Amino acid sequence: MPSNKKHHYVPKFYLRNFSLTDKTINIYNIDSDKNIVGGSLKDQCYVNRFYGKDSKIEYAFSLLEGAASRLIRTILEDNQLPSEESTEYNSLLIFVVLQYGRTKYAADTNDEMLDKFFKTTYRDRLKRDNIKPTDFQVGLNDPIGLPLKISATYWPIVRDLKAHLILNETEVEFITSDNPVTLYNKYCEKIKDRSSAGLGSVGLLIFFPLSPKALLLLYDGAVYKVGSRRSRSTLINDQNDIMVLNRLQWYNAMKNVYYHGLEQVSYMQRESKSVKKRRVSHSNIQVREYLEKDDGTEREAVLHMYKSLLPMELNISFLKVQRRKKKVPMEKRLGSRDPELLVLLDEFSELVRKGYYKGSEFGLFIRDKKLTLHSAD
Repeated sequence: MPSNKKHHYVPKFYLRNFSLTDKTINIYNIDSDKNIVGGSLKDQCYVNRFYGKDSKIEYAFSLLEGAASRLIRTILEDNQLPSEESTEYNSLLIFVVLQYGRTKYAADTNDEMLDKFFKTTYRDRLKRDNIKPTDFQVGLNDPIGLPLKISATYWPIVRDLKAHLILNETEVEFITSDNPVTLYNKYCEKIKDRSSAGLGSVGLLIFFPLSPKALLLLYDGAVYKVGSRRSRSTLINDQNDIMVLNRLQWYNAMKNVYYHGLEQVSYMQRESKSVKKRRVSHSNIQVREYLEKDDGTEREAVLHMYKSLLPMELNISFLKVQRRKKKVPMEKRLGSRDPELLVLLDEFSELVRKGYYKGSEFGLFIRDKKLTLHSAD
């Protein structure tokens, strides 16, 4: 097994789709407001030994990326997505969900949740011991482990989403970032105090730029109407649509966004100034505490942790909430698209943890379960 200490959490093959050469890429660093023309591509989006010292996970990703590279190349050449019944389509979904869970941003979000949970839970103890929460950080030795396991095990939860290819015919190019898979929920846009963009959420939208001219959209078909009926792709001629989609990358990025053509520089500079005021600098994990009284004297705190939606409104011409869904009261819009599947995935995840299945064997788990139920009958 080859050993490589540079573990890229955004694949180099993917970034090359946005580069002018195989070795360089144009970078815009958001915090410093600095434009870098022709930065080193191999030095982007990596952490030394990010996936462990033995490089087993990094090697597994290299195999996955080889297949994904060929698949995405075919999509870009044909301007067409694979059939939803095909093995290639499943491979595409797996790649997207794993990409969502494998980044430095995902690891830092996991650590931030743990840190905020600990400091909220032990707030009174810290105050009594005269310890300031800002004096220390709580984290894991392997913060990427949990997001990776969730992504690898729970990817079938997005299998019900519809796929659409957005083809850009404007002069403004799609950009990407160091955290390129973006989750959003236009259906629940006005809900600010709870999470609405989990992988199983009603109204979920997943955006993933594939190149300066193409973007993959996965969406809840029970909530949204996208493009023309029976078509799985849409040509975009309105620059405003592209700029709104690009803002998802600006807001979702950890540090850097990446772009292709040098003619985009002035656009990048304008957008940076526009989004910087509203951009959340980190993962925007929120903690809410609800106090419950049992007998009038005792009180228990219930902590609710969630990640806020990106600080923007998603107004694009080709995506609309279905008319019947607009009638649903806002307080009734939150929920899981398929609660029964979620229960099965929880059961499957526990069996994976115990070593009975691999994360990729959900189909085998379902077949075994059906056989067990049939035998019981």
